[in-house]
Amino acid sequence: MLEYNLVMKAEELFLAGDISTDGSGERATGLYLRDTRHLDAFTVRLNGAKPATLAVRYHGHRRAVVTTTNSLLTLDDGQVLAPQRIMMLQEVEIGHDLRVAFTVENFTSTTWPLRLEMELGADFRDLFDIRGFPRANRGRLRKPAFDGSASDSAIAGWTTSLQRRSFSSRVSRNCRWSL
Repeated sequence: MLEYNLVMKAEELFLAGDISTDGSGERATGLYLRDTRHLDAFTVRLNGAKPATLAVRYHGHRRAVVTTTNSLLTLDDGQVLAPQRIMMLQEVEIGHDLRVAFTVENFTSTTWPLRLEMELGADFRDLFDIRGFPRANRGRLRKPAFDGSASDSAIAGWTTSLQRRSFSSRVSRNCRWSL
């Protein structure tokens, strides 16, 4: 979701898609709360492959829908799924939090064993640090926690973390996951 040029804002929460900074040349991509980046990576894959983008549509300043489709996939059981047979919608909504709902639709008559993989990363960097004004001190490292439904980023200071989550389902016609 962060690889798209999305810019969304709701109160103190700000989502910046694939945007470079004007100072350091670093990517400012991420989800920010009060100038601190809480999410710097959000990668989605379908059975290990990045989906191809079909469209990115805004529905106001707080909501967007990204439409993607599968690339050529060789599944775990050796079956081959031709491109553009599975459509995946990523409904992104920002308010007091960030919500992403995934809808996967199968346009074939075959049921496919698909795996939706997500990689989330948080570096908790300050926006000014990213823009080329480095900080003298960093906070202490704290391991992130994930209980299956929510992530505890616990900003005890500066940290880098990467969480990988995978959801599997057999998709005969429609399937929906929410995060």
